[in-house]
Amino acid sequence: MPMMSAAGFVHSEQFLLFGLGLATSFNHRHRQFLEHLRGGEWVPAVDLPDQAKLKLTLLRHQWIEIREADGKVSYRITAGGLAEMSKPTRVR
Repeated sequence: MPMMSAAGFVHSEQFLLFGLGLATSFNHRHRQFLEHLRGGEWVPAVDLPDQAKLKLTLLRHQWIEIREADGKVSYRITAGGLAEMSKPTRVR
């Protein structure tokens, strides 16, 4: 249900979620990044594309997880990330 702000503007829940960075739909860039992690093992950050904003989006959606050991950062795909990758893609 849309919400009315004090200024009289209508904001849908989806708009608010996009503003918080939580309602990003899974896209080709996400799929490309997750291909590097598809094996399920921890992959060092130096072996991955340097795309901080994309990594943050994937972490927020819990499609990847991060760990730091001995000062080295690694990423791996989660079950949620594998589920997103297994969904059929829409071809335009």
